[in-house]
Amino acid sequence: MKDFSKGQTLVEVLFAIAVASSVLIGLTRATTVALRNARFAKNQALATEYAQETMEKMRAKRDQTDWSSFKGDCVPSSLPSLSGFTRDIRCDCYVDDAPRDCSDADINKVKTTVTVSWNSHQAELVSFLTKWQ
Repeated sequence: MKDFSKGQTLVEVLFAIAVASSVLIGLTRATTVALRNARFAKNQALATEYAQETMEKMRAKRDQTDWSSFKGDCVPSSLPSLSGFTRDIRCDCYVDDAPRDCSDADINKVKTTVTVSWNSHQAELVSFLTKWQ
């Protein structure tokens, strides 16, 4: 008769391997989720920065051109390309708080919306630029 008390049985070895595998799989999944979240946060920060930069260029265009030219075409002429991101700019004209056609002479503010997108995500900034001069 053999004495099995001195060594490990096959069942014990398989159990130890299963526990170790479960721990490694859990760590791998946690690392994957952390990396995905870090990448999203980085892209969100970049998109917000691009949107802020675009909005500042729109403010500069408003300040450097006459109001009638700006309200007709508020999009800056030179915008840097965005690697991996797309930018959309929308301008809506208002008299007081009522939307109007931008050719209206009484336009006193332009609602500007800058949307920067990547994959299926986006960052959006909205600002009202007014005729302040």
